[in-house]
Amino acid sequence: IELEQRLMKNQLKALVASVALGMGFDKPDLSFVVHYQQPGNIISYYQQIGRAGRNIDEAHIILMHGPGDEDIQQHFIDTAFPKPKQIESAIHALQERGALKQTELQRYVNANKSTLDKILTHLEVERIIQNTDEGYLLKNADARPDYERWAMVTEQRETELQQMRDYIQHTDCLMRFIAEALDDPTNVQPCGRCKNCRNSQS
Repeated sequence: IELEQRLMKNQLKALVASVALGMGFDKPDLSFVVHYQQPGNIISYYQQIGRAGRNIDEAHIILMHGPGDEDIQQHFIDTAFPKPKQIESAIHALQERGALKQTELQRYVNANKSTLDKILTHLEVERIIQNTDEGYLLKNADARPDYERWAMVTEQRETELQQMRDYIQHTDCLMRFIAEALDDPTNVQPCGRCKNCRNSQS
């Protein structure tokens, strides 16, 4: 909080932060935003770069990226949902053995602790299990999470990652690419200011 306040008062020129800083952050004279890694989708990227240049004539946007960035984003996509086989193992164990603590359940499910946390969270949200004093208790042995929705979300995230890949490799106006990606009909002319526009002018 102290560092953020110092940035707001222009006592700091730059602040290294996670994307959480951007939530509700409003500094009208922020003159640059540098991404150290590529965001997972164009909407997040646009929201984050939109923090710069709100009330000044010129602001600089820099996207640093490398091959490892895409690996990180792909990892988030791949691990967002547990595998159906792991879900089935958890349900089967609770059906066979009754209420189990998380440490006990881990013996029967081929998953690390963080994945088991996700499994239990999803099953609780779907009201398939209930967390009791005795442990996790199976409430509805016939119910299953909405695997179809999981697949749709995963596919959407893959599409968004591909869109970021396309943006990075784009050779035409970058602002026009963003405008078209966001279905913004008011911003379809070349901006004349991004690196691709400036390279084409020279």
